[in-house]
Amino acid sequence: MTEETRPRRFVYDGRAEHFSCYGLYDDDVFVCRCGWSGTTKECATEYFESGLQQGECAKCDIHLWLRVVEVTLGEARAAAERGDSRAIRDLPNIERLEAKRQAHLADERRRREEAAERKRQEKRAAYLGDGWPGEG
Repeated sequence: MTEETRPRRFVYDGRAEHFSCYGLYDDDVFVCRCGWSGTTKECATEYFESGLQQGECAKCDIHLWLRVVEVTLGEARAAAERGDSRAIRDLPNIERLEAKRQAHLADERRRREEAAERKRQEKRAAYLGDGWPGEG
């Protein structure tokens, strides 16, 4: 999105607007059916454990917008490539977290594979008459 198209104006039409993490800007303006209008920052907000943020009219509590707060590495990279300063700022941290997540998944996969191999070896030993697992 270019700077010329901001701030955007959203008029409540009976349903909340939905946004991705980088799809909503602090200076976007929301107009409620009660007559109140204000920017994203002026809305009453609530965060949910599910990774969502909700914006409400500061006067009558109508839900005006809903944003996905959690962002994937791909979403952050795409937004950064479009020049979104928020994504450019966030990208190093998101990349670092994704690398840690991938390392954790690799460790978990390795542990499961090692446990499965031990179990195969124990079954093989029992089948070949080398005794039951745990017998010395």
